[in-house]
Amino acid sequence: MLIEAVVSAPARRRTHRVRVLVGIIMLAVLTGGGTTALALAGGALFKPAQPASSSTPAPAVPTATTTAVPIAPTSVPSPTPAVATLPIAPHDVTSAPSGASWSIQLPGSSESCVQHTSYSIADGYALFQAGPKEASGDELSPGVGPDPCDMSDDGVTLTLVDTATGSQVWSRSWSWNGFANRYAGVVPVILGTSGRILVRTVGPELPSEVLDLVSGSTVGSLALDTGESIRSAQAVAGDSGEVIATIETLDSSLNTAGPSRVARFDPRDASHPVWSTVVDGSEIGAQVVTNGFSYTSLHYSPTWQTAPPPGQTPYVNPLLNLSTGEISSRPEALYYDFFTGYTIRPGGYDTTGYPLTLTGLDDDGNQIWTRSVPAASSVVEVTTPLVRPGSSDQIGVVGGSDRVGDGQFLVVSPDSVTLVDGLTNDTIWTTGLTGCALDHKPYSFFDALRTEGATLIVTATPGRACRFDATTGAVLASLPPSYWPRTGTVATYDLRDGTGTATNMQTGATEWSVPSDADAWFFAGGYLVAQTGNTIVGLG
Repeated sequence: MLIEAVVSAPARRRTHRVRVLVGIIMLAVLTGGGTTALALAGGALFKPAQPASSSTPAPAVPTATTTAVPIAPTSVPSPTPAVATLPIAPHDVTSAPSGASWSIQLPGSSESCVQHTSYSIADGYALFQAGPKEASGDELSPGVGPDPCDMSDDGVTLTLVDTATGSQVWSRSWSWNGFANRYAGVVPVILGTSGRILVRTVGPELPSEVLDLVSGSTVGSLALDTGESIRSAQAVAGDSGEVIATIETLDSSLNTAGPSRVARFDPRDASHPVWSTVVDGSEIGAQVVTNGFSYTSLHYSPTWQTAPPPGQTPYVNPLLNLSTGEISSRPEALYYDFFTGYTIRPGGYDTTGYPLTLTGLDDDGNQIWTRSVPAASSVVEVTTPLVRPGSSDQIGVVGGSDRVGDGQFLVVSPDSVTLVDGLTNDTIWTTGLTGCALDHKPYSFFDALRTEGATLIVTATPGRACRFDATTGAVLASLPPSYWPRTGTVATYDLRDGTGTATNMQTGATEWSVPSDADAWFFAGGYLVAQTGNTIVGLG
């Protein structure tokens, strides 16, 4: 419980290209969004399941449950705000801001140790989270350190904001004693298109509530059996308002003790799950699914009667059927890359942990292709600037946005980059890295973005960015080093050393540059904003 507290086309006119892109994404992306959306379909890998090895606990069997009690739908007084059913496109700022278009002061503590997060709900709406406090060891002692936090008064505030105008729709707060609940926190889950939000407050005796998106009022509470705690929860796509959650049993000292279970249920009525499956183990987790894949990988530490058999790892990694809750053992741990419209299963790992083979899968788990990749290669989805409704953007943190893919992926090796069609496995082009500033180091993390026009930008964790012609693979002039700037459809927006800069992604030219003393720039509900403490201002 405490761990979780601590988720190629030719150039066209801009409006036409965005319209076409949205149309394509409608076919590939789950309608309904959510913090992590799941589409539940059949599972071909479960027909038949591979038998468990002799050293592995027997496959778990779904627990028989009663028919779920009908729940009256939440009344919605207004059609807006509502969670978008299409990806959210950023609004580019085409000229230098002459000042704030609007400004709002978020409720909650203004201490510098307060953490901030935003969640894009729809075009023009974002949920801002202020808190909890990020306390160091010194800050746990009042008056110690250069900027000590008052940990006796910790908490979280959620505020829904119209980011087109800067008006506050509603705000809710929760508070607790930070000394008694040092690792407490809040994890909002946008429940698909149901018009509800699960506010999962993690910590001893802290509430977990379901809110109405329009008013912010409480419409239900999440109540589990005594001694149970949710470790993770991901939303089911659509308007059911359900989640798939991993649930642990805690002992009197709040340590995980097992058994654990994974279940699908409406958070307002957790006692009547759609399905619930018990596993004989603890520290259970599930890989987050962000596309329409019909199953995912679990991991948990089994409860052995004696010490684990020789050669047996302390964890087992079965597969979970998201439609039925059936768990199926596998002889090896499986990991998936959940890309837009398809899924990749890496395999054949070398001694350094890099995969040597890739297998493409459809949403039912059927193999659609396989390919070998060079040693030390990274697999990177090519994304667009559009984001999934309900996705979070950690303010001031590398990456963050859950961007929608365009159906292609890159294989980045130490000496080349290869662009591949994710559905057909066709190689579109391969190019060397001569003239490219990418630093390919062990365990480097890469990001790939297809921009307005025919430019592909690949960024590496050190802040190096290369530009490629998306049609031919030709290396273009590199962008200046950057720490993952926020991306529009035509420009990136980078805040560094007191200066905010917009850079044209097609040409690499600076569009405009202005001084800014903000802590971070980012897109919220499709609009570019700046954040300084609890103050949010619109940039255009």
